[in-house]
Amino acid sequence: MSSLTQAEARARARVLTVDTYLVELDLTRGVERFGSRTTVRFRCAEPGAGTFAEIAAEPTAAVLNGAPLPTAVTGNRLRLPALAADNELVVTADLPYSNSGEGMHLLVDPSDGETYLCATSALDSASRTFACFDQPDLKARITLRVTAPAYWTVLANAEGRRVDDGTADVAVWEFDECGPMSTYLFTVCAGPYHSVFREHAGRRLGWHCRASLAEHLDRQADELFELTGQCLDWYERTFGMRYPFGDKYDQVFVPEFLHGAMENIGCVTFRDELLYRSAVTDAERELRAMIIAHEMAHMWFGDLVTLRWWDDLWLNESFAEYLGFRVASEATRFRHAWASFGVTRKLVGYEKDQGPSTHPVAPADVPDVAHGALNVDAISYPKGASALRQLATLLGDDTFWAGLRRYFQRFAYANADLSDLIGTMAEVSGRDLRDWSARWLRTTGVDLLTPDVTVADGAYTGFAVRQDAPQRRPHRIRIGCYDAEGGRRTADVDLDADRIVAGSSTSSTGVPELVGTPAAELVVLNDEDLTFARTRFAPGDTDRLGRLLPRLADPVTRTVVWTNLWDMVRSGDAPPESFVDLAAAVLPAEDVPAVQSTVLRLCQRVADAYVASPADTLARLADLGGRLLAAGDPAHRLVGARLVASSAATDAQVARLHGWLRGAGVPEGVAMDADLRWSVLFRLVTVGAAGADEIAAELAADRTASGEVAATKARAALPDAAAKRVAWERLMTDRSLSNRHLEALGHGFWRPEHAALTGEYVPRFFTELPATAAFRSPAMLMLTARDAYPVSAVTERTVELAAALLADDDLHPVLRRYVTDQDHEVRVALAVRRRPAGGAA
Repeated sequence: MSSLTQAEARARARVLTVDTYLVELDLTRGVERFGSRTTVRFRCAEPGAGTFAEIAAEPTAAVLNGAPLPTAVTGNRLRLPALAADNELVVTADLPYSNSGEGMHLLVDPSDGETYLCATSALDSASRTFACFDQPDLKARITLRVTAPAYWTVLANAEGRRVDDGTADVAVWEFDECGPMSTYLFTVCAGPYHSVFREHAGRRLGWHCRASLAEHLDRQADELFELTGQCLDWYERTFGMRYPFGDKYDQVFVPEFLHGAMENIGCVTFRDELLYRSAVTDAERELRAMIIAHEMAHMWFGDLVTLRWWDDLWLNESFAEYLGFRVASEATRFRHAWASFGVTRKLVGYEKDQGPSTHPVAPADVPDVAHGALNVDAISYPKGASALRQLATLLGDDTFWAGLRRYFQRFAYANADLSDLIGTMAEVSGRDLRDWSARWLRTTGVDLLTPDVTVADGAYTGFAVRQDAPQRRPHRIRIGCYDAEGGRRTADVDLDADRIVAGSSTSSTGVPELVGTPAAELVVLNDEDLTFARTRFAPGDTDRLGRLLPRLADPVTRTVVWTNLWDMVRSGDAPPESFVDLAAAVLPAEDVPAVQSTVLRLCQRVADAYVASPADTLARLADLGGRLLAAGDPAHRLVGARLVASSAATDAQVARLHGWLRGAGVPEGVAMDADLRWSVLFRLVTVGAAGADEIAAELAADRTASGEVAATKARAALPDAAAKRVAWERLMTDRSLSNRHLEALGHGFWRPEHAALTGEYVPRFFTELPATAAFRSPAMLMLTARDAYPVSAVTERTVELAAALLADDDLHPVLRRYVTDQDHEVRVALAVRRRPAGGAA
C-alpha cells in the first residue's frame, strides 16, 4: 500500500468535500475474502480536476458519475479523472481478510470452530474494507449495510437492526447514518458474539465477546458496566455536554486485536485478553479500567474534534492517556491510578525520550501516514499526558476544563490542530501559551533535576534545584522532604529554566523557604509526579531507601523514587544488583499492585539483559516470590506465584513448579488456572525440564486461541536445535502467521539461557529480516523487528550487525525504526554491564 503524504492530503482536502458513504459488505463468502461495495458522494471545488481514492486491492468494477473507470490501482490508489462539481463514485471489490489486525481481521476460534471478524481502520487501513478518501480531515456521514450468516451478531458505529424476515440462512443488517466522521474511526464486528446489555442514563450500553468466552463476560459484566457508567458520568459532567454520538455505546472484546483498544465511534474494540479467563491482580483490573476511560475520552478527543493530520496525533493520544488515568483515579475505585501511570507508562516514556527515535510530542513534520504510525509510542502517550498534567497544574483545573469545553464547542464534528487548542486555552486563561507550547510540545529530551544542598548543624544552609535544561523547559514541581519516620514537608517551586549558570547548560533555582529547616533524610524532587523530568537524590539519600521507602505513605512518591532509581541503573549511576536488592527488601511491604508488579518486571529485565549471568538473579527473584506467597496477603499471592513461575532457576525451584503442574504443593489461595499453568510450563520448557510432550498435553487440555498462542511460544522456547530451526523458519518465512503467533514465536525463541543454542541466529536475524518486508504488512513488520529482535544477545557483535543493517538506505522505514530502538536497548545493556562493580543505588 502507498502511504499518503501530507502534501497529497492537503491538496485533496483543498478541492474535495465528502458528503456521504454507503458501505455494503457481504460476509458470507468464506474465510478468504469478503465482498465490498461503496457509494461515495462528494463535491469538487475545481471541476475538471483529478484525484484518487484508496482501495486495498484492484476492484472488480469502478464507476464515476455513471462512466466505468479503469480498475487498475497503483499501490492502493484508484485514479479519478475529470471530476464534476458533484460526484458519485461506486466501487465494487472482493477484498482479502487479514491476519495482522489491520483491516478486516478474521479468526476461527479453535474452541468451537466459529468465525469472528473485526474491521480496524486506523491509521490508514479503512481502504482494506471499503473504497474511501482515507485521511482524517475529509469527514463524511457513513451508512452501513451488511450481509452475514443469520445466526451472527453484527455491530458497528451506529445503531443497527436486521431487516430480513429471519427465515433464511443469511441475514441483512442496516445501520443508521453516523457522523460526520473520519474514515479511520470506522468499524464493523461480526460473528456469533455473546452480548450483555444495560441501560445507563438513557443510553444502551453493550459489552460483547466470543461465544467461547461468554462465562467470563457474564462473571465480569457488573464490574465492566459499573466502570463504563462511572467514566461516562465523569466526562459528561466535566465537559458539560452529553456523549455526542447517539444513545448506544458498544464495547467489544476482539480476538487477535492488534492494539490495546481502538476508539471507533460508538463501538470501541479491545483485545480480548482484557476479558480475563484466569485470575488477575488488581493492577490488571486497574489497567483495564484505565483503558475503558482512555477510549471513552477519545469520543471527544479524536472522534468529536479530530486532528487534521497525524502530526497532531497527540491531540488524540496524549489527552486520552492523561484522562484515562485521571478519570480512573477520580471516578472509579482505582484511586492509585496515578501511581500506576508513573511506574508503568511514564517510566517507558523516560526511556523512549532518551533513545535515538525520540520526537517531539507534537512534531512539526510528519511527511506521510507511515511516519505518523511510527509515532504511536511512549512520547505521544505518557510524555504528552505528562505535559498536559503540567499544563493543568499551571492553569488550574477550572481554567483547564473551561478551555476544553470551549474547544469542543468551537470544533465539534470538525478538525483542529495544535494552534487551535493552544489558542483556545490562551483565550480562556488570559495567558500567552505559545512559549510553553514550543518548549514542551516541539522539543525532545528529558530534563534532569538535581537537589543542590548544603547542610550545617542539621539544617539546610542552602537549597536549590539544578536543572539540566537544554530546551529551557519550565516546570512547576513539588519538593518533598521526608524525615526518618516518613513524615513530609513540602515546597512548591517554579523552576526558572532561563536562569542559566555561567559556563554551563544548566539552570539553578533557589528554594529559600527550605533554607534554615531541618535537613531531610530523603529529598524527593517532583514529589506527586507533576512534571516530566528525571530526578536525582541528595548525597546519602539512596543509602537510606531500604528503611525509608516502605514508610512513604503516598504511592505516587514511591513511584517517583522507583522510576528514578531505574533511570540511575540505565544511566550507569547505580549497579543493577542494587535495584534488585532494594526490591527484595521492600516489595513485600508494597500495597499498590501496579508498583509491586512493575518493579518485579524491571528486576526480570535486570536478569535478562543487565547482568552477564542471570541464574543467580533469577534464583533470588524466585525466592522473593516464595516470600510473597508465604506472607499471607491475598493480594501478594498471585504476584508471588507468577514470579516463581517466571524465575525458577535452582533444582529445588524447578521441582516446585513440577509439583504445581501435578497439583502438589500449590500454595493456598493460588488457582492453577490455564494462564498460570502455561507460565509454569514455559519456564520448565525454557530450562529443559519439560518438552514437546508436555506442551501437547497442556494444549489438549486448553484447546483455545490463548492456549494455541501459549503453545507456540513454548515450542519456540524448547532448548533443542530442531525446535529452534522450525521456530526460526516460521518467524522469517511463514505468511500465514497471525499477529499473536508472530509475537509468541519472538518471545519464545530468544531466551538468555539459550545463548549458545541461538548464537548462530543472531547474524541471520540481520541478514534475513529485510526480506520480510516483501510479504508482511507494516504491523507485522513491527512485530517481527520488535518481538523477534535478539535483545538477549548483549554483545558488541550484535551492535555491529545492527549498525551494518541500519547503513542500508533501502531498509523499510518500519524495520529501521524498530531495529534502531532495539539496538539502543542492547547498547544500554552493554553499558550497564561494563559499569564498575560496587556503589550504592
